[in-house]
Amino acid sequence: MKNWSKSTQINMVIQNQILILSYNCIYIVIPYP
Repeated sequence: MKNWSKSTQINMVIQNQILILSYNCIYIVIPYP
């Protein structure tokens, strides 16, 4: 059970990183008007 929760934590961190990267990409691709 502990292992599972650790893996879930890592997954959440990775998802957060991907979300942040996506936001950064959007800002880079779409110039601020």
